[in-house]
Amino acid sequence: MAKKRIKMPVFHVACDDLVMTTEDGEEFHPREGEWVKFYKRLPGRMVKLMLRAMRLQGIVGEDEEAAGELEDTLDRLIPMLAKTIHSWNWSDLWADVGDDEDVVLLPSPPTADAIWDLNIDTEIFYLIGKLMTQTQSPKAPD
Repeated sequence: MAKKRIKMPVFHVACDDLVMTTEDGEEFHPREGEWVKFYKRLPGRMVKLMLRAMRLQGIVGEDEEAAGELEDTLDRLIPMLAKTIHSWNWSDLWADVGDDEDVVLLPSPPTADAIWDLNIDTEIFYLIGKLMTQTQSPKAPD
């Protein structure tokens, strides 16, 4: 008798609302048209690490020790974050791609190294924020 595979529920997040700012102060949407699919269930310790990272991000400028604590927290959190992403179509924004070349896609599902290569203040915390929002809402969309 064949075993039936259990499918973990996932939810889709369109990433059009991610905003970054250039050195000139202009805003742009680097992930327009890109998406991420997260697994809905998270380990409790991951939720604790996400909350801690978000709190530490807010005080890094005020507390000298917070930067080190944030880095330690992210060291533990990012491998977990990679495992909660079912799939994505994010591209390597900084890849040297000519006009005739295809966009360089990041590995899907992502690795912890691929997530570490993202911008911490915007992209990594964007993913953490979206995951927290969707998992905490009573009816997370599919």
